Amino acid sequence: MNRNNEAVLVNTVEIYGRQRSLDVHREKFVNKKGKSASSSLPPVTTKYHYTWATTMKDNEGDKLVVGTKTLNALITSSLRIDSIHEASDESAALTATIFLDIDSIKKASILASNQNANKVDQFNMQYQLRQLRSKFHYPSTYLLCRASSIFANDLRSQPYSIFILYEAPDTGRESAAKIASKLFLNIAETVH
Repeated sequence: MNRNNEAVLVNTVEIYGRQRSLDVHREKFVNKKGKSASSSLPPVTTKYHYTWATTMKDNEGDKLVVGTKTLNALITSSLRIDSIHEASDESAALTATIFLDIDSIKKASILASNQNANKVDQFNMQYQLRQLRSKFHYPSTYLLCRASSIFANDLRSQPYSIFILYEAPDTGRESAAKIASKLFLNIAETVH
């Protein structure tokens, strides 16, 4: 929530590492036509130490991202809970308040303290795979770094990805997309 009383409920988030050696799908820091690309790296002054909620523009539109020094969290499903309006400009991020669910904090703390952790939950692995469309030959493509809030962890509320499209309602025949989706899921299961 920011000083304009605009509020967003985050349903699903995907985590991306900052370093190429850890995550091939990391945020890229490239200059375009002499200008720095937009970044989710926190500026010097933020409300929360090394944490920055911002929107980033790309060829698909605006994306809500929470950036830290070590990762960025792409919000893939959210809901405006104040009203239906365009979000304020980026300067509102300096005053935005982030509220966290206590159960999620406890779960994240347990996960962070386990050096062998490789998934968010022990079930529904395919729903923990990020929504990606490229670089399937890199192991980091198959990192289980996607999680949903208690409001969206019902399988019916999950956004489709290449790994779970085969779960979509049947149209009476197997489509090529569903067959490819099952193939990609089999690859992901083999990696893990």
